[in-house]
Formats: sequence, C-alpha cells, structure tokens
Amino acid sequence: MSLENRIEALERELTALKRRNRAIGVFALFAISVPALLAFTNVQEKVIRAERFEVVRDGKTVANLFADADGGYLGIYNKDEKWVAGLFASRAGGGFLRILNKDEKGVANLFADADGGSLSIFNKDEKQVAGVVAGPDGGLLAIFNKDNKGVVNLAAHPDGGSVSISNKDEQRAAALVTGPDGGILGIYDKDGKPVAGLSPEPAGGEFFLWTPGGQVRFKAP
Repeated sequence: MSLENRIEALERELTALKRRNRAIGVFALFAISVPALLAFTNVQEKVIRAERFEVVRDGKTVANLFADADGGYLGIYNKDEKWVAGLFASRAGGGFLRILNKDEKGVANLFADADGGSLSIFNKDEKQVAGVVAGPDGGLLAIFNKDNKGVVNLAAHPDGGSVSISNKDEQRAAALVTGPDGGILGIYDKDGKPVAGLSPEPAGGEFFLWTPGGQVRFKAP
C-alpha cells in the first residue's frame, strides 16, 4: 500500500472514531420534579417497599430514590434543592452517572454502552471539552476546544496507536499512526489535504510532498 493510500485509510479510520466519540456528547438529561408524598406499600422482613423515597432537611429535598420504566434512579440535590447528581439505569440497560454544577449545568457523564464505558467532560456552558470511550480495538481520547470543535484524537487500533491533530475548523493538520512497518507521519494544509508524508519501507524511509491538487511534487528515495 502506498503512503498516500495509508494516509487516506488513516483519515477514514479517524473520521469514524471521531463521529463515535462526538456521539457521546448527544446524551442530555432533564431535571426531574420531586413530589413530596411517600407512599409505603408493604413491609416484609425488615424490607421497606415504597414507590418513592425522599430525604429532606429543613423541609428541602436533598435526595430521592424511585423506580421508572428503565429501572432505579437516585437523585442528589444541594441545600438549595438544585440537582447536582443522578445515578440511574439507562434505556440501553447499563448504568448512567450524571454530574452537574451548582447552576444545574451538566459537567460530566459516565455511562456504559455496547463496547464498555464512556466518559464525557463539559465546561460551564455545557460544551463538551473531552471524551474517553472504549472501542472494539481499545480506548479513544478526544479533546475539544471551547467551541466544542475536535482538535485532538488519540486512539488504539490493531497495529498500535494513532494521534490526529486538527485546527480550529476541525480540519486535520497532522497525523501520526503506527503501521505494520513502523510509524507513518502525515502533514495537511488548512483544508485538510495531505501535503507531506513520511513512512518506513523495507529499504529505509520514504518521503513524499504533494501539491494541493494531490499530485506528487517530490518523492525520496
């Protein structure tokens, strides 16, 4: 496989991983209202059975525990009754932990999916700034800027690892990936088109320069 084809394959792989990672930012939760009634239904062998359980202090709800169609839910509230944490069963069947700041803005999500665990970190404006997910080949780490644009991807794949760096417009600027023969380095212009590449070959290193149109400008050896 030529260096240009390898870089194109890397672009496809990183684009797919990036889409999957961004998907972890789609999950958004809504604050849940807290009716004050506690309805006991049965007591058996020191087990209290109820449709809902609430903990109050000074007349304010600070925690509640109840069941919904997906399973159980535990909500935690601060002294001002602002929702700051939620632990519950998701519709996918796994666990979901939501952390919020004092303004009830979501700042972290930790949940289980088909490939394992996922962690999303958000800033005070609820824009995602980082994400870690488990994939079929290992872990993927993505870093976003303050405008929620992906600027760094670090991923595991069958041949080893890969790093992709993008500009503020999410156009790839550089990529380093391991291949069967060693490392491959690609450099891209502001439009995300490859302009230089370096890779190992059985006889030594191979270096390419391309024109903006994709034509080989220089090759060595």
